[in-house]
Amino acid sequence: MPPAADTPFHAMSFFTPAYDFRQQEVRVGRDWERPVPCPDARFFQSLEGERATHRIERPCGIKGEGPAIFFNSTSLRVLMADSPVKAFELLERYYPVYCASFPDPDERFPFDTIVRLVRDSRFSIDVDVFTDQRGIIGGYQTHVAKIDGETYSLGDYLCIDNRMKGLGIGPLVYRTTIEHRRDQFGISAHFGEINDPRLMDLAQQTIDKKSGTDPDARLKFWSKQGRRMLDVPWVQPATAEGLSPVDYTMLTVHEIGGSKPLMITGETVMKIWDAYYLPLRHIAPILETREEMSRLLEPYRGRPIALKNLTESRSFMARNDDNSDSCWAE
Repeated sequence: MPPAADTPFHAMSFFTPAYDFRQQEVRVGRDWERPVPCPDARFFQSLEGERATHRIERPCGIKGEGPAIFFNSTSLRVLMADSPVKAFELLERYYPVYCASFPDPDERFPFDTIVRLVRDSRFSIDVDVFTDQRGIIGGYQTHVAKIDGETYSLGDYLCIDNRMKGLGIGPLVYRTTIEHRRDQFGISAHFGEINDPRLMDLAQQTIDKKSGTDPDARLKFWSKQGRRMLDVPWVQPATAEGLSPVDYTMLTVHEIGGSKPLMITGETVMKIWDAYYLPLRHIAPILETREEMSRLLEPYRGRPIALKNLTESRSFMARNDDNSDSCWAE
């Protein structure tokens, strides 16, 4: 993590190797040919004139000494309100990247569910889709909720196109989205659920690795982003009929700096779960999982929840130091 500054994001820099993503030349032999336009280039360029889109400029290099690279971030919710046809076109291009990052259908939202949620004015769920002139870079789904007098953002499904992995794009997508939520809503913390490899069986880990990132690497990535886990159970409900709940997840938090120290109780965790999943109650079988979560959180009611490093086991889990060491060996 970068050194602390006036705000958690002031000193953050985003960097990739010095490569200009706008460059689209192809080399044949020793001669440079004319740029080959991407078939979708006109569509992605058209997003730049939309109210939903804002331009992001970040310097390359560890210390920001390199040339600037440019991206666009488009709010699917705003674009759906302004230009539904274009929003559907963007989601159709984004959805395969999203599915590739979350290969287990039980973990992700179906296409129609995303459409329904971002079109419904009662909900704050949004998907920030990051693009360059050639296509989709990645995206992050978030929503905002006011809980116990504090405004929080909730995030899941951060995904990066495979061609961009290893270039520092993941932190850029994450931090840019959270900056926007902070500036727009004044959030004091950002919560996110992630897979816990210690609760995954071999088959589940094998499916997860199809994304190109294994579960242990995901934990290391989120640790570097400043996430800590809440020492409580967390179960994701089925997100559509015919799908199954996911019981190998954990709830994590990134403190951004509110008016008072973060104090989370079992009751607060239940409210966070409701903020995540009650919007699905009319289209997905979530109520049975909600009853299970209420039962699991009963021992935590009325007392503060400990925050732990992602490398630690939660207190309800059977400890297995040997397995833990093997998972986190460099």
